[in-house]
Amino acid sequence: MCGVETKVPFSLLKLLLVWIIVLVLSPTMSDTEARMEFCLWLQGMYLENPDFLQNILYLDEATFTTNGIVSSQYIRMWSENNPHWVIGCKRQYSSKTNFLSKVASKSQ
Repeated sequence: MCGVETKVPFSLLKLLLVWIIVLVLSPTMSDTEARMEFCLWLQGMYLENPDFLQNILYLDEATFTTNGIVSSQYIRMWSENNPHWVIGCKRQYSSKTNFLSKVASKSQ
């Protein structure tokens, strides 16, 4: 192509440590089953009451910090049983701002 071996850019990236990806959660087969169960429940609720989706409040929260972390998601799960999830997080920030957004289709 351009006279550079294909291995050279990748070995430079390894030396410079440009991107480090840390995977905290990985999906399991039970996640797929729970998602399917939720989708079937939501579909059933919609078939019973077509206005059901209009009454759902959608929330998202992000934290912006001054130490290089742009956005951290805080995930909350409501369930009858404890899902026993462990989520790694960074507790010590130099300075941070929380932002909460809400999307609603009807005036509340």
